[in-house]
Amino acid sequence: MKLKKILSVLLAIVMIIGMLPCQVSATTDLTWSGGTITLASGTTVGSATLKTLDIYKQGAYTNYPEIINATQDGNTINITLAEETDRSYPMQMGFSMGGGYTQNTGNTCTLKNGQGTATVTVTCKPSSAGNAPVLGTGTFTVNFTVVKKTVYTVTLTQGEGYSLSGQATSYADEPYTFSVFVDDAIYWADKIEVLVDGEKVDIVPKDGVIFAEKTVTFYEGESVFNLLIREMKRNKIHIEFENTPIYNSAY
Repeated sequence: MKLKKILSVLLAIVMIIGMLPCQVSATTDLTWSGGTITLASGTTVGSATLKTLDIYKQGAYTNYPEIINATQDGNTINITLAEETDRSYPMQMGFSMGGGYTQNTGNTCTLKNGQGTATVTVTCKPSSAGNAPVLGTGTFTVNFTVVKKTVYTVTLTQGEGYSLSGQATSYADEPYTFSVFVDDAIYWADKIEVLVDGEKVDIVPKDGVIFAEKTVTFYEGESVFNLLIREMKRNKIHIEFENTPIYNSAY
C-alpha cells in the first residue's frame, strides 16, 4: 500500500512538471518578422516545443502592430510597440509549435495608457482530434508597452541643377531616407554638400566603415539575413530589402 502511495505521488509530481513552461535562464533578445516573434530556444511545455508567438490587432490577423523590441525571460514575454496615437485597442496573440495543434486561452488584452498584459494558457497536442493526447500545458505572461511615435513633417526644397525626393513625414529616433539628384551638366556635382539642419551629411563615414567588426549572438532558427536586419536596426543603420516569399528569399 505504501509503495502505491509513493508511486502515485511521484506520478503526480511528474504530471505537474510536465505542465510547467520552461524557464529560460536569462533574458533573451527575440527576433521578429511582421507580427511573428521567434521564441527563445528551449521554450517547452511538457514534451512540446513552442516556436513562435503571433501578435496582431484583434479582428484583423494581418493588421500587425509595429514591434520595436521583444525579450523573453522564462515564461514572461516583454514586447514594445510603436504607435502614432495614444488610442486604446485590443490585441490578440497565439503561441505555436510550428506544427501540431496549439490551443491558446486568455490570449487577448486591451492596451490602455501605453500598457497591457495577457496571461496566456497554452495547451499543445499532436493534432486537433478530440482524442489526441495532451503533450503539455503551460502559462505565459505577455507584457506590452507602447511608445508613442513623434511625427515630423519633412520639407524637401528644390533648386537649380538638383532635386530631392523622400517621404513627406518622418518619425523621431528612426532613420530617414532621401535622395539627391544632381544634373549631369553641373560641372561642380562632385563637390556638392548635403546639409541637414545646417550640418553636413556624410553618406560614408570618413574611415569608410559603416558597421565595424562586432561579435553578435545567433539564435536557433535565425538566418544570416535575420541577424543582419536585427543588428542594423539596433545600430540605426538604414537598410533596404525586398522579400520574395515564393522563393523564401530576400534581396
